[in-house]
Amino acid sequence: MSNTWVKTWMRTPKINCGRCGRAACTGFARALVVGQLELDDCPILRLRDYANLRAELEAMLNADSTPRTGTAPELPEGGVLFTQPCKDTNDRVMAELSLHNGVKPGESMRFAVFDPRTLCDLMNCLQSQFDLVKCSRDLGYGRADVDEMNITVLQDGRINMRRVKDRDQVMSVFGKLERALVGATICNCCGCDLLSILSGCVEPADGDKHTVYDAGTNMSIDEKSAQLPIRRAEVELALDENAKHALSLIQNLADHLESGIVQLLDGSIELFRAVSSEEARCSLVELITNPSLYGNETLLLKVLALVRVIYDALCGVSELAEILMYTPEEDRDAILTLVSMAQSGELSLQMKTIDDQRQILAHAHSLRLNRAVRLLQEWVR
Repeated sequence: MSNTWVKTWMRTPKINCGRCGRAACTGFARALVVGQLELDDCPILRLRDYANLRAELEAMLNADSTPRTGTAPELPEGGVLFTQPCKDTNDRVMAELSLHNGVKPGESMRFAVFDPRTLCDLMNCLQSQFDLVKCSRDLGYGRADVDEMNITVLQDGRINMRRVKDRDQVMSVFGKLERALVGATICNCCGCDLLSILSGCVEPADGDKHTVYDAGTNMSIDEKSAQLPIRRAEVELALDENAKHALSLIQNLADHLESGIVQLLDGSIELFRAVSSEEARCSLVELITNPSLYGNETLLLKVLALVRVIYDALCGVSELAEILMYTPEEDRDAILTLVSMAQSGELSLQMKTIDDQRQILAHAHSLRLNRAVRLLQEWVR
C-alpha cells in the first residue's frame, strides 16, 4: 500500500485545497487508491497544465489492482507485543509494541497506520529527546537512538525497541512516542490523518465514524472535544504558563499570514517571504510528550492541527503571489476578489464555472487561506 500511495500522491497537484472533500492531497491519493474517490473529484486535475499528471494517474489506477493491508490485529495489553532480554546481554531488554489506530481487531484495514509525511514531521520534533532521529517520508520508516537504546517506527504502527534498560523504560518511552506520533495515524473511513480531521476539514466517508477518534493505546482522544473549535483561551486555561512559548510562536505565524494576505491585496507581493512552522510544531510536540501534561492530548493535537493549517495557508500565499506576478494587470481583479473573500473567511468551496486556469488555481490556493482564517477566527473568540 505504501509504495502505491506514494506513487499516487507524487502525481497529485499537492495544493491541499479541500475541494475533493479531503483536507490534503495525501488523503485524496489514498481515497483514489481504494476507489473512494475518482480523478474527476479533483478539479485541478481537469486543467490542461495537469493533463500529464492525470494521464499518469489513470494509467497507474487502471494497471494496479487495489492493494489491501489485511485485517486489524488483536490489541495487546498496553500495546506490548512482547518484551524479552536482548540476545547479546541480559542487562537490557528488547520489545515490540503496537500503536492502536482505532480500527477494531478483525476489521478490514484500508490503509496503513501512519501517514509517512506527517509521521516524519512529528518524529523530527523529537530531536531534543534523542541523540539521532531519522525518518523516510516515502517509506514511513523512522529511527531514533539515545545512549545504547535504538528505536524503529514502522508504517504499520509497530515500534521496535532494542537495548532498553527495563520494561518500565519501555513503557515510559512508548508513552511519549505514542503521544508524539498519534497525530499521524490514518482514519480507516476516509484515509485522512488525525491532524487533518482535528482541523475540522474532513467529514466521515459514507456516513461512518472517524476511526482515529478511537486511536491510542495508553492514551485516548476525547471525541466530543475533538469536534469543537479550538480556542486560545481554552489552551491558556488548561496549560497556563506551559503554553506561553508555543502560543507566542503561533501568533507570529498568524501575524505573518495576515501580513501576507494584505501584501497580496495591496500589490506588494514581492515583499512576502514564507516562514517555517517547525519551531511552533516542535514546541507543541514537546508539550504533548511532557508526562506532567498527560491528559491534554486532544487539546494539544488540535493546536498542532491549527499550526499545520496556518503553514499550509502561508504556502498558499506564496503560490498566489507567483500567480499574480504572471497575471496581466487587467486580469488581476478577479483573483484579488478571491483573496479578499478568503481574508474574511467567506470564500465558498465551490466556484462558478470558469475556463480561466489562473483563476481556478487562484481559487484553490485561496481556499487554503480561507481555511486558516476561519480557524483563527474561532481561535481568538
